[in-house]
Amino acid sequence: MRKIKFRAWDGENMRMLHTRWKMTIWEDGSFSCRHAVTEELINEETSVLMEYVGRKDQHGLDMYEKDIVSYTSFNGIADKAYRSLGVLEYEGEMLTWVLANMDGKKYHVDPYGIFEVIGNVFENPELMKGE
Repeated sequence: MRKIKFRAWDGENMRMLHTRWKMTIWEDGSFSCRHAVTEELINEETSVLMEYVGRKDQHGLDMYEKDIVSYTSFNGIADKAYRSLGVLEYEGEMLTWVLANMDGKKYHVDPYGIFEVIGNVFENPELMKGE
């Protein structure tokens, strides 16, 4: 069973919020984030909530929606590797996580592929330029 967890990008203060923030998701899809110690509340209108995709990269880092990843798949053929750079996104119509390239194309990812988180779209947007 996959662990359900989130992180949030605080667009007002330009920072990523992780474990010390209590995140509440309401029935209407809105959310709130409050710091567990200081009680600081972030502005949800300028923030983005991102879900954990349920797996770790090759270095043991949790992978989240909007992470920029380097992805290698062997498609069952050891000497022919497919490498790509893209953003992890949830595709609602396909009910799965996909890799979205700079050209807008979305690709299914091989669950046995090798992932490396190299950044995210908020803190490292330059990584997706000139792919």
